[in-house]
Amino acid sequence: MRDQQVFSGIIGAVAAVLATLAVEHGPEAVDKARTTAEIRVPASIDRCITVEGTASVPDRKKLWLVVKTPTGMFTPLQPITVDGAGRWTMTRTGIGDDDEAGQEFVFYLIALPQQWADYLAEIDKRDPLPTVAMLPPDADVLDDAHTMRTGSQAKCSPGQRGGS
Repeated sequence: MRDQQVFSGIIGAVAAVLATLAVEHGPEAVDKARTTAEIRVPASIDRCITVEGTASVPDRKKLWLVVKTPTGMFTPLQPITVDGAGRWTMTRTGIGDDDEAGQEFVFYLIALPQQWADYLAEIDKRDPLPTVAMLPPDADVLDDAHTMRTGSQAKCSPGQRGGS
């Protein structure tokens, strides 16, 4: 019985905090409080890798995985779909060119309003290896992961695409 009372008290406190955030700072503050994300990537990567993680974001935000190349440009990799357990996996990624061995790449999991997600999807359709100079202005960076590119020149499997 006491455990139920403690649990009910915690739930009530969390609800009060979210309600206060909504009143004082608008729905974006509540969204940030409810947002969680994680990217898991090895410390060093070959050209073709699988990137995975977890995420929980409000419905009105769309998730994208973006990589920052050693040249400082951002390559949108693909929109992220989160399963019912909060997990996501991306396997179509090919990262870097052969001459970028030993270079650092940074993966960003970003949450975007629909119009920016549509914009990234459109440039991704027009260019198989698109790059942009900066992240969209309304992008919320939820997590980042740094990794080093190895010298592997292995070809990507059919579900993956090479380059960045």
